[in-house]
Amino acid sequence: MTEPTIHIVEDVAVAGAEYVVAGLRAALEESDTASLVLAGGQTPLALYAQLAKADLPWERVHVFWGDERLVPPDDPGSNHAAAHDALLRHLDLPEGNVHRIKGELDEVAAVTDYAEQLRAFAQQHDPGCPSPWPRFDVALLGLGEDGHTASLFPDSPATCVVPVQAVEAEYDGRPAQRVTLTPIVFNTPDAWPSSSPGPIRLLPSPPPSAHSATPTNTPPSASPRRRGRSSGFWTALPGAR
Repeated sequence: MTEPTIHIVEDVAVAGAEYVVAGLRAALEESDTASLVLAGGQTPLALYAQLAKADLPWERVHVFWGDERLVPPDDPGSNHAAAHDALLRHLDLPEGNVHRIKGELDEVAAVTDYAEQLRAFAQQHDPGCPSPWPRFDVALLGLGEDGHTASLFPDSPATCVVPVQAVEAEYDGRPAQRVTLTPIVFNTPDAWPSSSPGPIRLLPSPPPSAHSATPTNTPPSASPRRRGRSSGFWTALPGAR
């Protein structure tokens, strides 16, 4: 996998929103639609507030989630509810462009429904996609203090066989049944072409002392890439839940 680029920034929310907007604009220059995967937890909410101010043709953007708890969409613990309050309710986004994980369903039904949403979107909007899930244009992934991202926890039972899976995990003393995208979606084999910057990690200054990649203060930007290729934006910050 492409070595990540680490950007040291003063304001992660502002820098992250700028990168997301650049990635979505690049995708929209190549296609009628763009796809964005949202992260859960408290960490990205300030970024969402910045995104809500962005001048984009939001009616052409399709929104997904990396994971969700099995709770109703208006539950305080719902990732959809948090994103709706901070971002979606401020946008001119058609209802059909919001592809949420239906946490009000039981785990089997929720997994089946979301997998079908992915398949249908890929079939319609990502021609030539080799898998029954789309190659997302921009994906936001938080990083929990235990190292988890989406609902992929240490020693997670999630596999690389199916794109969507139900898991049960406890984080910060809060057990929950969850549905998550799996590594085969985030790591689609051709998701990191040579023209892509690879994964981008935005870290607040000062950076952690131990990191394998070389930090840079150069602002992130979206590189041109073929339609349906992920631009690889990861928020590597404590606070995912």
